[in-house]
Amino acid sequence: MDYILDILLPKNELSKINLSELLVEWGGKKFSQNPPRYTNN
Repeated sequence: MDYILDILLPKNELSKINLSELLVEWGGKKFSQNPPRYTNN
């Protein structure tokens, strides 16, 4: 059985729980992914 869990967090609270957004680099510029992806340290 598979489960999907969505957790809504304000963007200004992400640093408190050690989450950082994974950015994609293209042509020397960094872009956010759609939907945004995050990782923890």
